[in-house]
Amino acid sequence: MSKKKIWAIGLTVAMLAIGIGVPAYSLPGDAADMLEHRATPPSTKGEDAIPICVGRKCGYINIQGQIVIPPRFERANNFAANGLARIEENGKYGYINLRGEMVIPPRFENAENFDANGLAQIRENKKYGYINSQGKITISPRFDSRCGFVNGFARVRENGKWGYVNTKGEIAIPPKFKEAWNFTANGLAVIMENGERWGYIDTKGRLVTPPKFEAARDFAANGLAIVLESGSYGYINAKGEMVIPPRFERAEDFHAYDLAAIREDRKWGYINTQGKAVISPRFDFAKNFAANGLAVVREKGKWGYINTKGDFVISPRFAGANDFAANGLAMIIDENGKEGYINIRGEIVIAPRIQRLQEEENDFDTTGLLTIWENGKWGYINTRGEMVVEPRFDSVGYFAANGLSSVGENGKWGYINTQGELVIPPKFEAAGDFCANGLAAVKENGKWGYINAKGKMIIPPKFEGAGSFGFAGNDYLAKVKENGKEAYINAEGQIIVSIDKVCGREVLKNGRGEVIWPQEAITCEEQRQKPDDKRTR
Repeated sequence: MSKKKIWAIGLTVAMLAIGIGVPAYSLPGDAADMLEHRATPPSTKGEDAIPICVGRKCGYINIQGQIVIPPRFERANNFAANGLARIEENGKYGYINLRGEMVIPPRFENAENFDANGLAQIRENKKYGYINSQGKITISPRFDSRCGFVNGFARVRENGKWGYVNTKGEIAIPPKFKEAWNFTANGLAVIMENGERWGYIDTKGRLVTPPKFEAARDFAANGLAIVLESGSYGYINAKGEMVIPPRFERAEDFHAYDLAAIREDRKWGYINTQGKAVISPRFDFAKNFAANGLAVVREKGKWGYINTKGDFVISPRFAGANDFAANGLAMIIDENGKEGYINIRGEIVIAPRIQRLQEEENDFDTTGLLTIWENGKWGYINTRGEMVVEPRFDSVGYFAANGLSSVGENGKWGYINTQGELVIPPKFEAAGDFCANGLAAVKENGKWGYINAKGKMIIPPKFEGAGSFGFAGNDYLAKVKENGKEAYINAEGQIIVSIDKVCGREVLKNGRGEVIWPQEAITCEEQRQKPDDKRTR
């Protein structure tokens, strides 16, 4: 893992440790679930209903800090596109609307968000089923396992057998297969019945190709699928006809230029859709052809690139090589393990002198820059191989939409632009990425505040912790911690709501410090009596 990413994860963990920068719609202390539910699709009206938890209860506030749905749930999630939010009450899951009305009462052991088909997966008595947005059970909970919808169908398992349901919530194909894969675009799916052989069915569950293959793959875009028969690989069409007889030791799907990589006599080559050898097997290894008409192959232990005629366009001279990316560059590795980049003419654009590039292959970001790590320092290069920022930083962040990235140097953090110029000198103890509203959280003298793109302190550093604007799918509020108390602020730094304690009970206060939840009066009589009781013993 790169140092860049270690820093990013470390900052997230640090914020989690103090309850900052994570959504407030899961019970406190359940960090794993917090992160899980953060991936929930954002509300269609995020400013109208933002999840928040107070004590052991969760509800919703708007961006003015007004309670729109009082905290009464054990868990509250973002509202989905259909206007419903998944909640937990008394250990059961249900769904509410934006008015807080219980549209689907909490009766499920588990429940998922509604998908684009208007269905949600639910679990009752350890079995899975489906409901619609009215809460009507379209398929009763009877399945042991379930998968997502692909090409209009979802796989389900019952009593060790696999079948399919459709987007109407109907059982399209009853569970009867030992194994079953997703349907491909041509309406066929790989299945195994009772034996150890594979075949294909259509969306009606009819056997198009009886189970007779030792192995079978999905159909590729050109309508052919790889099958294994008598220990060799061949290709069939959608009718189950053997178009290319099984004679290969290995075989890959057809990709660009209707060519597929195959292996015969321990050598790799390429065939066309008629099974004719277009490029005779002679390579130690071969990858698929890319859109630019080049394929990576290995010959005599070295990697190079060939064209669709099998001619070497870039001679095999690299210890490693990747496919060309959309920017026209491909990453290569020299005999010393150093990484660099070449263009489609094989010219070295970025000399292989880099000790460590980003983990993603060809991962130039949207600014056209790539972070590099050399001699223990981070820098940036462009697609021409020019060193935009010499490796000098201990850590780097990610370029935000405003073109600025946080960088760490000698224990201090600042920001650079895409030209590598220090726009904001390293002077902060820590720094986050800029948010959509143009603010970034920074730490100064042990406290967190927020700056703008010019480095001006917009919200003074006074918080023990500060999260990003944009939690829970909205850009209006940020979660902070001040004097040991959690609060939510707007872009002006005004506290909209805060979580405090009154007589040992957690309460929600507005920006004026008035208790807005719970609405009933809180008495401290019990707390006042306890010392007296102790003295009388």
